[in-house]
Amino acid sequence: MTNVEHNASVDEKPISSLSLAEFTTFTIVVIRSCAEQFDH
Repeated sequence: MTNVEHNASVDEKPISSLSLAEFTTFTIVVIRSCAEQFDH
């Protein structure tokens, strides 16, 4: 395994975690927006 391949494999996990966090935040925002529309 070269250093480039090693760095690429290491960088995949933080990106996946960040994407998951962004997706979760986006979902929460959408749910809150829908809830506000139903309340009003």
